[in-house]
Amino acid sequence: MLVDLRPHWLFLSGPLASTMVAVAVAIAVTVEFPKAPIATAYVLAVMVAAPILWFGIRTIKWLGVSLVITNERVIYRRGVFGRDVIQLRIQRITEVHCSQTLWGRMLGAGELIVELQGGDPMVIADVGHPRVVQRVLNDQLTQISHGALLDGGGTRASGVPTDPVSVPRPLAFDLTPPHGISLAATSVGERSSPPPSASASLHDQLIQLDDLRRRGILSNGEFQAKKAELLSRL
Repeated sequence: MLVDLRPHWLFLSGPLASTMVAVAVAIAVTVEFPKAPIATAYVLAVMVAAPILWFGIRTIKWLGVSLVITNERVIYRRGVFGRDVIQLRIQRITEVHCSQTLWGRMLGAGELIVELQGGDPMVIADVGHPRVVQRVLNDQLTQISHGALLDGGGTRASGVPTDPVSVPRPLAFDLTPPHGISLAATSVGERSSPPPSASASLHDQLIQLDDLRRRGILSNGEFQAKKAELLSRL
């Protein structure tokens, strides 16, 4: 469980303010007019009872509303006698928006607009610290998207392949026949003057080395070293 919230106390601010004003007016009238007729007392009683009743009903509704967010679902419950329970898989959420008035920003209240795949947006009003709740949902969406990338395409979120990459072995220049120097040329009498076939093979190898250098497989330093090694065999 990541979030477990009741509506913000602004949900109760209207009836609470009305109750306080009604009580203050009733006290002021009673003090100012102590000998007022009995009808005035009845009027004051009704004036005070109405917002108190409103406050009581709103408090019961406040107790019946909750917003719960886990790492898999968003659960929104509301209702006292009747009960509505909305459960959404986080995978169904596409975007989460936060809306706050100036007064709401000052008091830390607002509403969340949750956009869903294949459905109308869900608006949750009177959310306490809505920007924090929005951040929690966005973090879960990011984790789910990264997990989908890891499981689905064999590629990490950073773009690095998860499958092993086969790297070709470095090219080895074999000097054995038929591409290298003839074994006959290794005899003592022929080392000083290699046969024409060895010179032709050496010429081909130099061409191959130069081709590898131009393709970027060998650096200039590696090319010069291999070239010197081949020429030293003459």
